[in-house]
Amino acid sequence: MDAELTLITSDRYELACSSASTVGRYACGFDDAGKPRSLNENETLRPYMTVGRKVYLIPGLFLQASVERRYKAEPANLPRAQLRRFTAKCKLKKVGELAGFKLRWAEKSPWSEPQTADVVTAETCDVAG
Repeated sequence: MDAELTLITSDRYELACSSASTVGRYACGFDDAGKPRSLNENETLRPYMTVGRKVYLIPGLFLQASVERRYKAEPANLPRAQLRRFTAKCKLKKVGELAGFKLRWAEKSPWSEPQTADVVTAETCDVAG
């Protein structure tokens, strides 16, 4: 399936989810108690939103070549308001669904109410912006 994801470079490490469940080898970076897990980036699920406001849980999105190039071009440690939003047009492959996870959009933000979303992998991505 095709999706246009809206991103800023700080999303690579600020976006997070929390759940006791896994989907195959993929898991949220935090357990259901909010304690961090020790996972590789390509196994860590993170919530990303499409321009149409649909949430997907995607492991290793910033390891995609075009997304990684965009990440390296703009320091993620700038204040969030100074980061330029960009779009990654990706071909996604569904690998499952995760129910009851919580998410947060920034490192210091509170966890959301439990949600359900598709777990997908990014097969290819092209970046605009």
